[in-house]
Amino acid sequence: DSNNNVRESAVMVLSEIGSEIAISELIKLLKDSDKNVRDSAVDVLGKIASETAIPELIKLLKNNDYNIRLTAVEAIEKVSSKNAIPELINFLKDPGSNICRRVVDILGKIASEIAIPELIKLFKYPESNVRCQAVEVVGKIGSGIAVSELIKLLEDLDKDVRRSAAEALGKICSETAVPRLIQILEDSDKDVRRSAAEALGKIGSETAIPGLIPLLKDSDKNVRRSAAEALGKIGSETAIPELIPLLKDSSCDMRDKAAEALGKIGSEKTIIELTKTLQNNSSFKFKKGLSKTVKVIQTIQQRLQYYKPTPKIPMSKTLSHNYALLIGVGDCKYPNWSLPVTVKDVQAIKSFLTKPDLCGYIDN
Repeated sequence: DSNNNVRESAVMVLSEIGSEIAISELIKLLKDSDKNVRDSAVDVLGKIASETAIPELIKLLKNNDYNIRLTAVEAIEKVSSKNAIPELINFLKDPGSNICRRVVDILGKIASEIAIPELIKLFKYPESNVRCQAVEVVGKIGSGIAVSELIKLLEDLDKDVRRSAAEALGKICSETAVPRLIQILEDSDKDVRRSAAEALGKIGSETAIPGLIPLLKDSDKNVRRSAAEALGKIGSETAIPELIPLLKDSSCDMRDKAAEALGKIGSEKTIIELTKTLQNNSSFKFKKGLSKTVKVIQTIQQRLQYYKPTPKIPMSKTLSHNYALLIGVGDCKYPNWSLPVTVKDVQAIKSFLTKPDLCGYIDN
């Protein structure tokens, strides 16, 4: 029919039929002069999701008309067939960057390692957005084949490419990348620093700790947060003295991340350092840091099965009540647990509890 609306309505009817009988007619409509008709045909082919359409769609990839090639790519994306991979790889060389990006996106959804060598070639593509997308897909597929090339991209002139490369290396969890990721913790771009910190946290190498610690004082809050999270994932006691001061950070989110990191490290040394901090009560403001410190201690006690008593009587001050739980008031709820740090350091916490300007308990 010569009327665009009629042809589009016909596509909708074919959608209702939803049968492979309709495929040949739908493929013809991918060449339609009207974009709305082509788009509707793509959507219907995606709903039918039949492998039968792939050979004809691949033929359309060779059409001289750019719009028809792009439409064919969109249809293949909807069907998501691995049978199309060899032909799709050929079209990574398509002169239209939109088609190239769409093909890369499809390969990412299909997630096949067959495409990795050709995707690596795109790391040198002139347009940075294509390089970025190729890097992201390689990271998603998670192949170690690309590690050496991804490391090179940490020096790319485009900050988004550097960021994407760091993220991909984190997903692949490559120890080989650690030295270069540590170096770009000092990158001029905050998102690159953040991505490098996150990648190092996923990889979990203790060699990254000296590089991550300075980022706890980074000018960007997201970088500080990612550094704290990475240190928690690595789980080394080396980071404890650097994380504890962050429990009184002005940012609630930062205090949460520091508490979470300390909880993950979860060692006896953490409780020792925290109780020392409680002794120096001048370092805390009353509603900033205290509750986080208690939360960390209780988390570690639970994980390590430390003595955690239940009080016999209710206490009037909620905050000081939490501290009272730590010093052994009442009967032990868990008789099989050991009695390490909390009991050893009872005097330190008792000293804090009896400060008249803080909790104000009587020393009895």
